[in-house]
Amino acid sequence: LLFFSQKIVTVKLSGSVKDDTKTVRSFSVIDNREDKELGTIIHKKDSYRFEFANNDFKKSLEDYLHSSNKNLVGSKDFVFYIEGLKVFSEEEQGMALPKADLTISAFVFKDNHFYYLDRISRVITPNVNLPKTPLGLSITITNTLADFIKNSFKEKPSEIAITEAELPNYATIIKKDLFVFQNDQIKDGVYPSYKTFFNGEPLKGYELIKNGKNEVVRAKKGDERLPAYKMFAYVENGKI
Repeated sequence: LLFFSQKIVTVKLSGSVKDDTKTVRSFSVIDNREDKELGTIIHKKDSYRFEFANNDFKKSLEDYLHSSNKNLVGSKDFVFYIEGLKVFSEEEQGMALPKADLTISAFVFKDNHFYYLDRISRVITPNVNLPKTPLGLSITITNTLADFIKNSFKEKPSEIAITEAELPNYATIIKKDLFVFQNDQIKDGVYPSYKTFFNGEPLKGYELIKNGKNEVVRAKKGDERLPAYKMFAYVENGKI
């Protein structure tokens, strides 16, 4: 019999996320996850449960943003929209590698509408300079969120207005509206982000893979794989 002890890994948001652009007036966070638990992984026979302080991602992120930005002087109201964060492990080269599936978006809120800025939606593994451990994964989650936040300050908002009721389906709305807007110039291919879709810059060398129902399940390029749910959009024969 194997007996596992459970340990807690607290994801500590640290490091500066100061608004150097001086464009932000306020911050808010919306947590749209149905399951607020981050999850548990097994590493070297021990169980590690991940959590934020007080088991509250929303408050931890709000506190993190305000701790670096105590004197806001801009005019934009920023909203960070949490869509998913789950930890898990996968066998790679004979060992269980800790990973996290993270999806979070940024918007500017103006005149009761949300205007898309940026999104990150990918599976995270510990950075190359960190141990392949639960602690290494927690640090990487923090670093990934910090980089995303700082990059969001520099992005130009979309001109497509999204209501609060439409937020859960914002990606579909943006894709359709953008496609109509630039239908005469959109290229076939895989688009991993809003920015690549808006600029008409599909990933190079990727081909779409379909299942028996003719549904796209992934794109591949050599040994690289991109699951359909991680794509912002794909265009085939001029159709989205």
